[in-house]
Amino acid sequence: MKSRSELKISAKQALTGKILISFAIILIPTLIASLPTALFSKKEAAEITVPLLVTLFSTALSIALMPMFTGVKLYFQNVYRKEGDGFSNLIERYKGGCG
Repeated sequence: MKSRSELKISAKQALTGKILISFAIILIPTLIASLPTALFSKKEAAEITVPLLVTLFSTALSIALMPMFTGVKLYFQNVYRKEGDGFSNLIERYKGGCG
């Protein structure tokens, strides 16, 4: 088993030249997940329906984004293993069925 320092060196080598795309891979689902807050932050906070809508929309969006966050992990795993990389990892889990 590799030591922590060996893993760190391997990870840095794997990410060489891929910093911008890696940043974008993390940023895309994060921005999508923050949409409910951005959309409803201008509304009247005193209304009970606004916080309820934000909560429901946030929950539904979080569930819908789970495969995309799995794709983020897959991207970094593929980069580390030198098995290819790209934005297709973000949507790969949405293709196909349940299995």
